[in-house]
Amino acid sequence: MQSAAWIRCRAEDGYDHFALMLRDENNFLVGGAIVGRWEYGDSQAFYYIQEGPLLPDEPELAAAVMNAVMTRLAQLRGDDTALVSHLRIEPRRSNWPDSAAAGFQAPWFDDRFREPRQTSCVNLRTSEQDRLQAMKPKGRYNVGLARRAGVTVVEDNSERGLDDFLAIRDDTARRQDLNRRSRDYFEKIRGEFGPQAHFFFAELDKRRLACALVIRFGNHATYFYGGSLNERRDAMAPYLLHHQIMNSMARADCVSYDLWGTSPADQPGHAWAGISTFKRKFGGTELIHVPTQDYIYDRAAYARFIKVEADPACPAEPPVESAQPSTGILTQ
Repeated sequence: MQSAAWIRCRAEDGYDHFALMLRDENNFLVGGAIVGRWEYGDSQAFYYIQEGPLLPDEPELAAAVMNAVMTRLAQLRGDDTALVSHLRIEPRRSNWPDSAAAGFQAPWFDDRFREPRQTSCVNLRTSEQDRLQAMKPKGRYNVGLARRAGVTVVEDNSERGLDDFLAIRDDTARRQDLNRRSRDYFEKIRGEFGPQAHFFFAELDKRRLACALVIRFGNHATYFYGGSLNERRDAMAPYLLHHQIMNSMARADCVSYDLWGTSPADQPGHAWAGISTFKRKFGGTELIHVPTQDYIYDRAAYARFIKVEADPACPAEPPVESAQPSTGILTQ
């Protein structure tokens, strides 16, 4: 989500953005961010850095880069035609230097502008047999069961492939009360990412039972969207689907396969608990990223953002124990 292709997808939907690139004295890129600009309400906006910003590992340098990003954003905010309420960041890392985190706080409410902060990631630098052995026994058994049932896996990035993907995805969304994305949304992903966007299907007797959209970026592959039909569940098609996707991505020199979002293991009632149980059967490593964080520029405008965008069930004010902004981001 810090790629030019992703931001072009969002730009086609009318969302603004700007890029900040920080270079050292030798002109080497040391960090920065693609910053989305999202409007809401009447002449109000907020800045959103999905899966970023990108900072160097060295704490002192990271703090310097973050300070430069914040300084530039303050300048842009001053020139903005809308009232900018806050900056939201979602760093893709497990820790965040306190010196870079000053002034940020985790939002206490739920809204639609969130990306998963916990995921399961499978190492693709091992052999297929090693990956099978790393799976949970039930997951490994289901891969074999699907093979014995005659399930096969194909990639189809054609118009027919997009049609079939949408049909399976929409069927899944209806059954599980998930948000449905338009055809245009996926067409933009396919068009902007080109050969990096892969539509895979698990088939049985020429019937496509499960699907997955995988985005390959650099040497990292991410399972972005997918679904399965509520028929021939006994064939365990989704298990072989993802196992074969990993084999395909390994052959393409990817080093990891991100299953894109899991629930906390100690929260069995979480909305993602069911799909997370499935994802964990592949034996990946659990990654917990820094939580979503907001830097509030204007508290009155931020309150209006909450009124417009927050889940109505969430309180308009933070709980008493978290009323004061944090001076650092707690690592998990």
